[in-house]
Amino acid sequence: MASKAGTKEVWEEMRVYETSETEGLGPLRLDRQAGSRSFYSAFGAGGGVDVFLYLVQHRDLNEWEAGTGHLSDAGTLCRDTVIASSGNDQPVHFSPGVKDITNNIYEGAYDA
Repeated sequence: MASKAGTKEVWEEMRVYETSETEGLGPLRLDRQAGSRSFYSAFGAGGGVDVFLYLVQHRDLNEWEAGTGHLSDAGTLCRDTVIASSGNDQPVHFSPGVKDITNNIYEGAYDA
C-alpha cells in the first residue's frame, strides 16, 4: 500500500495542469507547468470535438468555465461545449491575466 506522500506524488505526476494568458472567447494557448502532465500528453491532439473535460479559472478575477474540448495542436485548447461558467453558462470572454487550466472537474459536472 502506498504511503500518503507516495499517493500525493503519484497524483501530482498524473494531474493534468497548464496555464494560459490568452484573452477573449477563442482557443486558449497552453503553457506547460513543471511537475504536471500536459493536456497533449494526457489526451493527444486532433480526434474531433468533446474529447476531454476542462476547467479554466482566472487567478485574479471571478471568471471560470467548465466544459469539453480538444487540442488542435500540442499547445492549443479548443473550447467545444460549455457545461457551466461564471458567464451564465455561456462561453467566457476571458480578461487579461493568468488562467489555471485542469481537467479536475467539480462535483456534478456530469449531471449538467
